[in-house]
Amino acid sequence: MANQRLTLEVVQSMGAGQRDNKSDRQNFVYFDNQRMVVSHFYQKLSILYKEKILPTKLVFETWNEKNLRILDLIVIPIEETFEDYSQKTIDKLNKLFEDSKEYS
Repeated sequence: MANQRLTLEVVQSMGAGQRDNKSDRQNFVYFDNQRMVVSHFYQKLSILYKEKILPTKLVFETWNEKNLRILDLIVIPIEETFEDYSQKTIDKLNKLFEDSKEYS
């Protein structure tokens, strides 16, 4: 999956699509909980960065472009597959990732 964004088909194959049986539902609930943990971490990081609570140098020396590529390849595409995603949140995550490129 090098340099490819996660697609809706991949997310659905992880259990986010049709959930007919108990195992599929359990897999989806697990996947969704893990997705929220990761997504919320990066959302909070983007807020700390945007509001300058964490210094830019600290943010991008700790989470450089390579580390933040997960946003572009996985986190944002998954978030966009859910009906209740927030474009404002997506924009914050995109900004964090794009700014990391400039800092490198």
